[in-house]
Amino acid sequence: MNLTLAEELLLIALDDRRGKLITSSDFSIDYCLAGALLFDLTFENKVILKDKVLVVVSEEKPQDSILRQAFDVITKSSTPENLQYWLNELCEKIPGLRYALMEHLVAKDVLYKVEKKLLKIFSNPRYLPKQGESEHLVRTRIREIILHNKPFDLKSVMLIGLVNAADLVEEIFPALNDLKVARDWIKQIPRSQKIHGTISETLEEIQSAVNASINVPIIVRT
Repeated sequence: MNLTLAEELLLIALDDRRGKLITSSDFSIDYCLAGALLFDLTFENKVILKDKVLVVVSEEKPQDSILRQAFDVITKSSTPENLQYWLNELCEKIPGLRYALMEHLVAKDVLYKVEKKLLKIFSNPRYLPKQGESEHLVRTRIREIILHNKPFDLKSVMLIGLVNAADLVEEIFPALNDLKVARDWIKQIPRSQKIHGTISETLEEIQSAVNASINVPIIVRT
C-alpha cells in the first residue's frame, strides 16, 4: 500500500497499544507532519523551493485529499512565502491535522477507530493498527537503511529526518548500540554525497524550518 510521508510518520508516532500519540512527539508532531506534507507536494512536483520561498509549479491538484487541502492553502496565497511560514499556515489552516491523517488511515484500512465516551459526553477516540504490516514495513525500511547500509531514496531520508525532529528515534532503535548508530547516521545526512539536487535542498530546508518552528515556543518560555 502506498502511504504518504505524513502517514508513515504518523504511524511511527502512534502508540500501538494505547492508540494515542507517543508522548515525546506530542509537541513537535504537527510541525513535522506539515513538513512531511510540503515534502510530498515537492515530490509530486506541485511546488518547488526557489530562492528560499515556496513556488507553485503545477495547477493540477494532488489526488490525495489531505495533500489537496495543503495545496489549496498554498495556492490561495497571493505572495510566495518561506517554508517556516507555510509550516505555521498548514498547522493553522488544517485544524486537527494529526486527527485528519488518522481518519485518512482508517479510510485506507490501516487503522481502526475505537470510540470511548468520557462521562457519557466527551468522546476519547483511539486509533489502533488494523494491518500491522504497514507500520512494520516502514520501521523495517528505516532500520535496514541505517543498520545494514541498504539503498535509500529521498523520501526515506526525509522520514528519518522528521523522525529525529519528532524525538521518535528511540521508538525505532530501542537498543542502545543501535540507537548510537542511528544518531551517528542522522548526523551525516547533510554531508552525504548520495543526496543531491533540488529536492534534496528542499529536504534540508524543510528540516531546518521544522526545527526552527519547534524551537520557537522554547525560546519564548526562557
